[in-house]
Amino acid sequence: MTPALGAILAVFLVAYGAVVVFAARRPLLARLAAREALRRKGQSLLVVAGLMVGTATVTAALIAADSVGDSSVNAFAYQNWSYTDITVMASNRFFPRDVPDRLAADQEVRRVTDGVAPGIELVGSAADLSTRQGSSRVTIVGFDPAAQEPFGAFVLTDGRRTFGSDLGPERVLLSRTLADKLDSRPGNRFRVTLQTDDDSQAGDAPQAGDAPLKAQVALRVGGIARQEGPGAYTLGAVVFAPLDLVQRLAGTDQVNVVRISVPGGIRDTLEESRRAAPVIRRAVQGLGAPVALTVREAKAQEVETATEATVFIRAMLVGMSALVVAAGAALVVNLIGMLTEERRSRLGVLRALGLKRRPLVGLSVIEGALYSIAAGLVGTAVAVPAGRLVASRFGRAFAEFAGEDFDFRFDFYLKPETLLSGFAIGSFLTLVVVFFASRRTGRMSITAAIRNLPEPPPERRRSRGWVRPVRISLLGVLGVAGLLQSNQLFRLIGGLALIVMASALLRPRSEARLHATVTGAALAAWSFFMIGLADPNRDPELFFSVFVVAMLTSVFGLTILASANLHVAETLVGLLGRAFTRLRAILRPPLAYLARRPLRTGLTTGVFAVIVGMLSLFAVFFVIFGPDYDEFGNGYDVRVLSTGTPVIDIPPDVRPDIARSTVIPTRGYVGPVRSPDSFTSGEHVFVPMFEIESNVAQNPPVRLEQRMRRFRTDREAWEAIARDPRFVIGNFGTPGREIALEGPSGPVTFTVAGTQSFGLLDGVFGTRTAFAPFRNASVGASMLIDVREGANARQIARAIEAHLFEQGVDAESVQTLLDNQDRANRAFFSTIDVLMRMGLVVGILSLGIVAFRIITERRHVIGVMRALGFKRRGVMVGLMAEAALTASIGAVVGIIVGVTMGYLFYRQGDAEGNFGIDFGSIGGVLALIYLAVLLVTLVPAWRASRLPPAEAVRYTE
Repeated sequence: MTPALGAILAVFLVAYGAVVVFAARRPLLARLAAREALRRKGQSLLVVAGLMVGTATVTAALIAADSVGDSSVNAFAYQNWSYTDITVMASNRFFPRDVPDRLAADQEVRRVTDGVAPGIELVGSAADLSTRQGSSRVTIVGFDPAAQEPFGAFVLTDGRRTFGSDLGPERVLLSRTLADKLDSRPGNRFRVTLQTDDDSQAGDAPQAGDAPLKAQVALRVGGIARQEGPGAYTLGAVVFAPLDLVQRLAGTDQVNVVRISVPGGIRDTLEESRRAAPVIRRAVQGLGAPVALTVREAKAQEVETATEATVFIRAMLVGMSALVVAAGAALVVNLIGMLTEERRSRLGVLRALGLKRRPLVGLSVIEGALYSIAAGLVGTAVAVPAGRLVASRFGRAFAEFAGEDFDFRFDFYLKPETLLSGFAIGSFLTLVVVFFASRRTGRMSITAAIRNLPEPPPERRRSRGWVRPVRISLLGVLGVAGLLQSNQLFRLIGGLALIVMASALLRPRSEARLHATVTGAALAAWSFFMIGLADPNRDPELFFSVFVVAMLTSVFGLTILASANLHVAETLVGLLGRAFTRLRAILRPPLAYLARRPLRTGLTTGVFAVIVGMLSLFAVFFVIFGPDYDEFGNGYDVRVLSTGTPVIDIPPDVRPDIARSTVIPTRGYVGPVRSPDSFTSGEHVFVPMFEIESNVAQNPPVRLEQRMRRFRTDREAWEAIARDPRFVIGNFGTPGREIALEGPSGPVTFTVAGTQSFGLLDGVFGTRTAFAPFRNASVGASMLIDVREGANARQIARAIEAHLFEQGVDAESVQTLLDNQDRANRAFFSTIDVLMRMGLVVGILSLGIVAFRIITERRHVIGVMRALGFKRRGVMVGLMAEAALTASIGAVVGIIVGVTMGYLFYRQGDAEGNFGIDFGSIGGVLALIYLAVLLVTLVPAWRASRLPPAEAVRYTE
């Protein structure tokens, strides 16, 4: 049991233990609570359904976070590295073949390892000559069959297992990803193309470790490796070949990696790896290799990186579920209010018979505890399929972002401790809300409750002279202390505390409506201001805490403002009434009731406002991150990639359709990447390096999505990287942050001046000087093509691929890349959309509960109205109009909050794209809301309209 789970269970047991003790000491109250819970099964089912939403949402978020996190760790760390735990490399440089042999012979090393194997890892292009399909960005992995056994056998799709010794001199294995991409089969003719810069091209004197590669050799496909054991390496497009074959392809007798396996299996070697690493480092230092070698605990580092990457996802899911839980808290208050109103007469009799206020509250809490336990069990059961749906959508979104060159397998994980935590958290939060909502039960007037009359205006009780000043002083101290902190959450809370303090001071001196309007506007304005300053990339957990608090307080503030100014709607109805007398008669009573019960109006509208606010925010994101052909392509229509050759020769029959083109020399770095952004970090990352010229600012190859705040324009950012080798532009990292790549003499650190959208030219842009430490990396080329007016970009891309398939060239139209990016963005947003749709259930149930409360509370009033001549249809339409107005107020507040926050995010990122709203998305949500209003209020309104006037007027219980 983890400490967190232990703390959660302790709080849960203490809370419910107190309820059990109270029930045991008051058995009569316990029997009354059980009787009320079981007397009306339909009503109890409604209550449980309303209470279970919070538990279901929290638990679903935790289940999804577990599944996404464990799938990421399993894929990126355990599947990827398999039995390889430690690597020895020289940053894309070669070193003598005897280095791994001497390392394996070291007695100290042998005691802490299972196997030491030499290898080669390069990036190039591959082509299946039988299917006439090619691909760039292919990893060529050379392994030693004689040393492969400790690292596991390759499992082939036909069931065979091999360590590589039976492949022969010209046969290779393909990863499943590469085979699917090239439609390859065993026995097909195959070709690998490799190219690196040599010293004469680099302008440097020859040095030890330089091994120029220029090879294009025909081979045969010996088999397709499954994604298990060594065949899952990189989870991408890989050619596995015996070491001597890769050395022959590369024209060298050296190696560039040593793979080491420590004792244990795939998942239980992290501690062994940590113990073995110092021993291996000492042994490597004593080898006297001609190049600097780096020992890395590859698997352990990858586990850490993958775990850190899931922090953002977990924070986001829990943050979004917290919004639904907050909306669910308002639903709980409405539920308790519904039960209290229905039982006012009976509760008044109990008070008249001598039951004190505290036991009366205890009676409600016992009943609420029964409901919350049942709701917790139901919610946990509902959370399992909901969590699976959210997690699978995350897996699909990741697959869309990774594209066809990555084989990510999503696994669903259902942990008992997660279910237990979700159940305990949801049930406890529900019980807490039930307790505070039930405290109002004891303050009812006994006479009014027995006679079922409205509560008389509460008498203002004079508090002790020192209580109010102390409270206000504490708020002031808390507010000032919070504002002085650097933590954004503390500053947000501090500002809110000062607003509440000022509101309390001004309340006796201002008119109630003006006071509520100013207070609500101030709360919303401060929340918007602070969310505009929050940085989602710096600290994801902190950002989502700020986001949740800001969303709730802005909704709460605007709801206060709206509830305080319902007289505006009444005025409009009055004006309409001059032309439509019947409409005025129908709408005035609902508005009067909404204005008379501001707390209930605020709770119900707030439920809708929170959820509609989130969905409106996504409607803005759909436009901000939506497809923009001109911006994304920067005027180009086709992208061509080659990692096997620095020359891309356009076919003659395509040249007439090309208006202009630009070729960017591209180096392929493969190795560790370190960044504050865990999504771009890893132990085996392929980073294309695009070498730009000094005049790049005059005609930049791509447009920027974000840039450092010190640069006012994209041109300034491009000029900075052209003159300063410390700056790069790309999509690895965040503007203003640093990324570190492993160079020959240690880490090489760059500052990210700006970022571009994913999908066009993924990698980093810099000068030849900036990338000088990586001159041994493979050399390729990237080309951007602007086609002539009327030419079909997709057809041109296919023609280039077909003509240059032997070189393994990839060509795609910019429109296709843009469609892929948009599909990935929508897949990502759809994961949160599931949680928000669960939140809509809360709003729908709230309307149903309010509708049922109306029948109980207003039976006498409805009878009077019917006796005065109101038609049944008028009563029915009026009650449904009240629900529609309630939902409308929440929808308007939510749209204002969501669009405002979307605009703040848009401005915060220095984006130059278009700001807009996906009205279709919002329209769909509003249509769903009003359809739900119709469905959940139709039956209660119909029942209310059918009440006999004489019976309703005499109603007391």
